Amino acid sequence: MLEKEPLDCVAARRMIRKILSSEEGQIVFSHHALKESMPDEGITEDEVVSCLYRGFCGPNITFERGTWRYPIETPDLAVVVAFDSEILAIVVTAWRRT
Repeated sequence: MLEKEPLDCVAARRMIRKILSSEEGQIVFSHHALKESMPDEGITEDEVVSCLYRGFCGPNITFERGTWRYPIETPDLAVVVAFDSEILAIVVTAWRRT
């Protein structure tokens, strides 16, 4: 969790882009994402990363289970991420929007 959360949508997108472009940056997948939501929807890790690169931050930022959750969306896919630090984002869940 970051010190100054919740982030607004612009700051959340900036943080994701920083993580994706940094050598130290990491995107990790929760057990739920890897074992339930992604397989159930037929979503690959590459599709999730593509969504994080191209998507926009949706308005429904929520606080659940001790973390702020940020929805990143494209026309086809939605991915919810939480930030563990400035270099680590956790994919909580993902689903197809179509």
